[in-house]
Amino acid sequence: MDKTDTRIPVISDPEELNMPWRTLQTIIAGKSLIDTFELNIHDIDDAHKFLSAYGLQNSDDAEALRSNALEYIETVLLENTRLRLPEKATRLSVPELMVEASAASRSGLSEWCCVILKVCHAVAHAQWSRDEDAYNAALIKINTRLKPFIIESQDGTWIGDEGCRIPIVEYSIKTQKKFFRVVTKLLLKEGNLSARIFDHIGIRIVTNDIFSAILLIKFLRSRHIFMYANVLPQESKNSIAEFHQIEALFAEFSDPIQHAIMGKSSSRKPARNNPFSSKTFKMIKIVERILVTTQSGRNAFFPCEFQLLTKQTFESLSKNWVSHSDYEKRQVKGVRNRLFKGTQLV
Repeated sequence: MDKTDTRIPVISDPEELNMPWRTLQTIIAGKSLIDTFELNIHDIDDAHKFLSAYGLQNSDDAEALRSNALEYIETVLLENTRLRLPEKATRLSVPELMVEASAASRSGLSEWCCVILKVCHAVAHAQWSRDEDAYNAALIKINTRLKPFIIESQDGTWIGDEGCRIPIVEYSIKTQKKFFRVVTKLLLKEGNLSARIFDHIGIRIVTNDIFSAILLIKFLRSRHIFMYANVLPQESKNSIAEFHQIEALFAEFSDPIQHAIMGKSSSRKPARNNPFSSKTFKMIKIVERILVTTQSGRNAFFPCEFQLLTKQTFESLSKNWVSHSDYEKRQVKGVRNRLFKGTQLV
């Protein structure tokens, strides 16, 4: 067989495969759809073909996305700003938004249509990536694992059993994240993928000091309260202390509770992977993908985030700008900056 293939592509029309270069970037160069503007939809028929391939054959589903997106934009994204959605943009259907967003001449209306469609995309991932059965099974499993070890006594709250007891200041199990909070997080994600949200279930435990936090991790592991084999190492974060400090703390002190290293500066700053977190928000974060069996008998993994804070950090939450409300405002500002970047809307 001749190894030389002399055939060449045959294209009948120069416009046949026309595609903006930035659209090609989205496909092969790791650029998110949220950061592009060239949707390249020619007419309503082309828009319907796109939506069908996307998975939205039912116009009611597309309309539900549009309605949720408009509500998010008006009640979250534009809250406390002077920006207003043009009335005409709010009346367009999803196919009409797509055609208008693809208009050759950029205008305020076409840019608003782009914003609406990008939020629709995030809403779709937030809405249809949720596995409610796995979530419910994971929540039951977490409560079954942890609650038998919570000890309430006259001298406070502890986590432990007859072999080991660790004093804690507070603990809480956070349940399903509010829907629009999920949309905000997706719009901040580089790839805009809901699979990368790990705190639909979150356990926060506050200890007196760093030593107690590390002891608690050891206890959680030894009692199989979390399964370290299913921990996502790339999502583990430690800003509570440098690892060499933790090792030194356990090696040096016979009575470490009284000699905790809270407040000591580290030799180098821990990496800050979340740009919306405060520098003073120090914690250990562990994400486990919990293997559960749903009521229907299906096996599934569902993520759960463990947060361990010291009392010092916890108290700062209510005193300083690190409050969760401020954190959420910074996130929404980040979404605005991303969606409106390169537009004439701001």
